[in-house]
Amino acid sequence: MRRRALLCGLAVATGCLLAGCAGRPETRATGLLDLLRVHHQHLRWENYGPAAQQVDPTFRPTWAQLTAQIGRISDFELGHIEMKDPPGDDARVMVRISGFRVPDMTLRTVVYRQRWRRDGDHWRLTEMEPAQAASPLGL
Repeated sequence: MRRRALLCGLAVATGCLLAGCAGRPETRATGLLDLLRVHHQHLRWENYGPAAQQVDPTFRPTWAQLTAQIGRISDFELGHIEMKDPPGDDARVMVRISGFRVPDMTLRTVVYRQRWRRDGDHWRLTEMEPAQAASPLGL
């Protein structure tokens, strides 16, 4: 009898531990936030192919030009994210990107206003424009 109680207690404790490790529930906002981090990390590490897959095909040429103007990305900082609800399929994101160009190694920082749209199960970058100089990053 004691053994059965001990095994039941162990099973309950294991279940609680696994439930606690499950993490946060996936929502449209958390899915977008995770994608934003991955997308900008790809840019930071010059993995342009995977980063381009998250960009709407019609916007890719413009995105490539804007990204090339920055140079080698050294850092990025996500700012304010505004979800358009309901249903949460459209988002505006402020992002600060720092980079440098070879050979002069001049550091350049730009704040972009990005628009991400959800198409089915995937978020796509559809617009990106420099924010106004006085525009806050919203951090």
